[in-house]
Amino acid sequence: MEFVQQTQRFAAARRALMLPHRDGEAAAIASAMSACALGLRNLRRGLLDEPAERWLVELESLLGASADLASSNPDRTRWLARAAELDPDQQADLSRLIDDLAHWFERRSR
Repeated sequence: MEFVQQTQRFAAARRALMLPHRDGEAAAIASAMSACALGLRNLRRGLLDEPAERWLVELESLLGASADLASSNPDRTRWLARAAELDPDQQADLSRLIDDLAHWFERRSR
């Protein structure tokens, strides 16, 4: 039960990316990014295996400077701006990484 918070946050991130995007694609991506950032708070990285660590490094790169993990209330405007900067390939990568990490955390929380 080590990764309960991460399981919940990454599941929320994955749901945010599911169609339809009622508030638009950028808003859905911003919500997913925010959920990921919250899931990364207090993460004990030493418990990750090599694939999960690699996915996490890639994800953090996509989150960019907006990933202020110290903030308890991330600024939605920054997440929207970062989401709008992603090209289609980066959006696909973000979706894949969120899905991979959501599955990984879910399996480890059982």
